[in-house]
Amino acid sequence: MLNLTNNITTVYGPGGSGKTTLAMASSADYLKNNKKVLYIDTEQTFSVDRFLQIIKDKKLLDNFLLTRIGSFKEQQIFINGLYKIKNNFSLIIMDTIGNHYRTLVKSKPDLANRMLFSQFRALKEISTIIPVLILNQVYENPVTNEVVMVGGNISLENTNQLVELKKEPRQIIFKNDNKSRLFRITTEGVHLV
Repeated sequence: MLNLTNNITTVYGPGGSGKTTLAMASSADYLKNNKKVLYIDTEQTFSVDRFLQIIKDKKLLDNFLLTRIGSFKEQQIFINGLYKIKNNFSLIIMDTIGNHYRTLVKSKPDLANRMLFSQFRALKEISTIIPVLILNQVYENPVTNEVVMVGGNISLENTNQLVELKKEPRQIIFKNDNKSRLFRITTEGVHLV
């Protein structure tokens, strides 16, 4: 469903819109082609049982590395170290880049923004060699009532391909092409309607 090339693709949308399922389906596509995937879980919610429903073959997990990140500082250190191991993987997925940022930005906005920019810069460099799929959260701007991606312009300006997911109806919007499709989530993953 996603055409992942050597750049940063950011998928954003509200909770329950299908971001993680779409990332799992993208992982499955790579694993089925005998490629290695690094999945970075910042929300501590990755379900191996759900992933097995999508990939169907437990042997594919041999090429899958799941790492869990507990804080924004830990996320910073991990991303800065990724360049050394980038050649071990064919796809890197970050689920989600904004989770720990949201906590820090409330108390130390300047530091949080510098760290987020630094993380995007490191991921951008890696993305010249292998695709990087970033999932991001959204929030409602209290002034404009617009739904906005966490990290605002930092996230927008450091993304090559932008994909928005809507919850009701389930819709995938490819922002770069201004195209959209309806989709549904099944036990096998994500399917266009």
